[in-house]
Amino acid sequence: MERAALILSATGAIAELDLRLEDADVTSKVLADAIGCQQLDVVRLTTRWDMWVDLDGRDRAPINHAAVHLAHRYGYSWRPYWGTVVFATTDQNGNPMGLAPDQLNALRRQLAVYAGGSPRS
Repeated sequence: MERAALILSATGAIAELDLRLEDADVTSKVLADAIGCQQLDVVRLTTRWDMWVDLDGRDRAPINHAAVHLAHRYGYSWRPYWGTVVFATTDQNGNPMGLAPDQLNALRRQLAVYAGGSPRS
């Protein structure tokens, strides 16, 4: 299995995103397109997991309850995150890249609890 980012919609649907190391501007565009936004923000959940969010999502998207619960689990006090989010990791230079297979599986298991689905949704 290749590295992939994980997309989580506000409805709890989970999908994979091919996120290869590319130019930072290209990667930002790929993330923004996957989320459906113009402005990105990143929440560093752990040293291995980042959650990319729509900076202006509250104006047009429902709260992503699974993303809120997961962020809370990692020490972020309750703050709403709206719409689709993308989970990724970073390389040694801080550039976003896809998660390793073990990271994908661990994240899927955790999200299944909050999204109410199966780990392979």
